Amino acid sequence: MNRDRTITNGITITGSSASDGIGSERPTELTLLTPGGRSAVAVVSVEGPRAAALVEQHVQPARSGRFPLELDRLVYGTWRSADRSVGEDLIVVRTGVDRFEIQGHGGLAAPERLIADLERSGGVRVDP
Repeated sequence: MNRDRTITNGITITGSSASDGIGSERPTELTLLTPGGRSAVAVVSVEGPRAAALVEQHVQPARSGRFPLELDRLVYGTWRSADRSVGEDLIVVRTGVDRFEIQGHGGLAAPERLIADLERSGGVRVDP
């Protein structure tokens, strides 16, 4: 069943990605795309019906108060934890209607903190 839905900033999405047609929303999945361990950069995928809301909740863009939602636009910003504390600088890109990639510091602790914050906000961790 196709449904229209409006996400942040008034963008309307048409199609079946918002729901499975039975009334239950699919989860917003969090995936660490880069291998764990020592690295300069880690990439976390946020994909699902609440992806835009989760990214907006946790990323403060450097240039403006509103998060730009255009596809393939790189956004430089700062991570905000659930307690609103400021964290690391990172880059976010919207790679699909319901998909974002967050590019931040590598290693073990930094990407785990991002994923943990996103989980507390309603995302579900999945293995790649």
